[in-house]
Amino acid sequence: STSREIYTHNQFSYAPIREVAILFIGIFSTMAPALGWLSENASKMQVQTPGQYYFTTGGLSSVLDNAPTYLTFLQIRRAELPAEDIELAKANIEEMRASGRLAISPDLPEGNVHRALETLVIDHPDRIRSGTLQESFIRIGFLLGNPNLSIFVIAISAAAVLFGANTYIGNGPNFMVKSIADSSGINTPSFLGYIMKYSLPILLPLYILVWAIFLR
Repeated sequence: STSREIYTHNQFSYAPIREVAILFIGIFSTMAPALGWLSENASKMQVQTPGQYYFTTGGLSSVLDNAPTYLTFLQIRRAELPAEDIELAKANIEEMRASGRLAISPDLPEGNVHRALETLVIDHPDRIRSGTLQESFIRIGFLLGNPNLSIFVIAISAAAVLFGANTYIGNGPNFMVKSIADSSGINTPSFLGYIMKYSLPILLPLYILVWAIFLR
C-alpha cells in the first residue's frame, strides 16, 4: 500500500527475496527424504559423542540452513534411543490417560524412563490427557529428561545456530543481507573470500573454544 515513489527512493526490489525463497524451497524440499532415510539408518552413522554431534552438525549448518540441519541430527539421536524404553514410556502414558491422573506408576524404577515421563508430564499434560502425545514428543522427553542425553541436544542446537555464520548460505538472514547489499551496489566479499577473511581466522577458533569448554 506504500506509494511507488517511496519504493523508488529506498531502491526496494523483490529480487533478493525471490533469490532467497528459491534457494530455501530447494533446501527444505530436498531435506525431507534425507530425514526419512536417517530415521531408518541412524544406527549406521558414526556420530556418537556430543563433540562429534557438535562438529558434524556445525559442518552441515555451514552450508545448509540451520533448521533442516538441526532436525537431521536430532532425528539421528532420537532414533538411537532403546525401543524397549520407548514402549515402556508409552504404556505408562496410556495408563495416565486411562486413569485421568498424571501420576507415574510407583512400580517404575528411577531411570531414563522415569525422568522422561517427569519431563513429559510437565511439558505436555494436555496431550497426555487427550491421548494425542506422539512418539516424537516422547523421544524428545527422553533427551531432555536425562542430563547425559540433554548435552546432545545442547551440542546439536548450539552448532546448528553458531556455525550458520560460516558462509552466506549457512543461515537465511546471511544470504538475504548479501543479496540486498549486492542489489544496492555495495561491495561484499565473495563466498570464498568471506570464509578466508572471517570464518577460518575468527569464527573457527571460537567454535573450538566453545567445544573445549562445554562439550569435550
